[in-house]
Amino acid sequence: MKKISFSRIVHLLLALCFGTVLGCSSDSSDTRKDYSYLLKGAFLEQPSGENHPAILHIEGNHYEMGFQQGYLLADRIAEAYSSFFTFTAYLYHIHKGEGLVVLDQTQLKAFHELLIQQSKKYFLNVIQEKTPELLREIEGMADGLAAKGSSFGFDDIVAMAALIDVVDNENMLFLEFFELAPNVAELSISGLACSGFAAWGSATFDGRIIHGANQDLPSVGLLDQTIVTVAKPDTGNAFLQVSFPGWFTMSGMNEAGITASEMASPSSDTNLLENPEIPHTLGMRMMVQYANDLEQATETIKTYGGASGWNILVSDANTGEAVDIECSTLKIGPVYPWDDPATPSVNEAQGLCVTNQYMSCPGFRGYSGENLTVDQMQYDGVDTSSWGTGDEYMVNWEAQFQKQDYARSGSWDRWSRLWDLYASKYEAITVEDVIAFMSDTKEGPHGGIISHASEEIIWFDGEPVPQINGPDKAITYYSLASVYSCVFDPESSTKGVVWVAAAGAKPAQNGAFYPIDFGDSLNKTNQ
Repeated sequence: MKKISFSRIVHLLLALCFGTVLGCSSDSSDTRKDYSYLLKGAFLEQPSGENHPAILHIEGNHYEMGFQQGYLLADRIAEAYSSFFTFTAYLYHIHKGEGLVVLDQTQLKAFHELLIQQSKKYFLNVIQEKTPELLREIEGMADGLAAKGSSFGFDDIVAMAALIDVVDNENMLFLEFFELAPNVAELSISGLACSGFAAWGSATFDGRIIHGANQDLPSVGLLDQTIVTVAKPDTGNAFLQVSFPGWFTMSGMNEAGITASEMASPSSDTNLLENPEIPHTLGMRMMVQYANDLEQATETIKTYGGASGWNILVSDANTGEAVDIECSTLKIGPVYPWDDPATPSVNEAQGLCVTNQYMSCPGFRGYSGENLTVDQMQYDGVDTSSWGTGDEYMVNWEAQFQKQDYARSGSWDRWSRLWDLYASKYEAITVEDVIAFMSDTKEGPHGGIISHASEEIIWFDGEPVPQINGPDKAITYYSLASVYSCVFDPESSTKGVVWVAAAGAKPAQNGAFYPIDFGDSLNKTNQ
């Protein structure tokens, strides 16, 4: 028998490896045009209907699912990243005290390099350590982008994941991340307008659980960009997520009956150097793909923490229960349903309403866990030193939300309004009702509105300006608007249905809510 040299064996093995995977870098040397072995059955579906979100179908291991996202969404990712990175560059220069002036390509390139540097410095190692499977997915996404000739790659995906936490926690984390000194800057952005709602048991028309979520963000680069992803991974649960191109999970459901949505709830408990945590959307993704019940969902958040502060509404269709998992970098405060004795005809233990303030105040609505609200008040610049402890603290904390000039009073308005809507339809709540709740436009005493869009903000008189890795274009956005709204009905059909309204209408709820059947979508193939 003919002998094969050791070097020949090594060469054959390397050829086999590189024939299976394109490699980790975003400048892949593989020049083949047939990527079917990585794309598998993945495809991008654009259903008919004004403002109907696109549906991305992916499958396989983490690398393959990443490649499919990068390859099939390359143009959308480039548009979203270019706009959001450019917008963040302006926030950075405003925080430096330079005011709002047009940035040239030299300034934008310098900022882009700084963004990449800081993202890798603070987040790359912890992603590798805690979620190596998602790092592999990021590598796949980068290779999918490279295969389409995109100017964005691996470093940009890490940076985009980081910015979701950094921009939402602007008073502290933004400054720490970019190593800026505190600066009083008037910025027309707000991430404090998301709302979550869940009802089940005696509250709904037939006992099923119904879960609503509004996602409110600065709209730069995100209008008309909502993506519904239906995934059949090799590990964990099949899942459906609602998010944006090149982002991980913001809202989603899985085949085990778990549904989750998140609301930004910034806290002073954040320290990138001493307590690094993975970006929040990666933790959400791990929960939606791998959690089978509320206990596992809570353990997921305990494991991954939060780079900033978040309220995560999680419901379980199998047990008919829900929990508001409130977290910061080091603390977690699960808030459970509670029946208010002041409303004897309405059992509030069959629902949960969540907005952008921690409710984890000991004594409030039966909560007995760790007090996360002190850190949040510190973040908001509120002095709690005279508030006392126990019931005295709780009374002062609750009174803070009745102050007209307090930043989160509008969030309290939305929370209170959701409970009013819950009571108004108690024992008969339907999916149509929850759609109406998430579209409600009644203004609260402090200006809070569940479905709201600010006036459109136009910089530089609408003239096109340079962008990061993109063509010149005007910067216009809404500082406060639902970029998508969705209502999950996990007990309908075989695996559940999500009703989604996407931006294009401003806010999203002004447009149609389109039903997407999770089970049917899992079985759909590219025609």
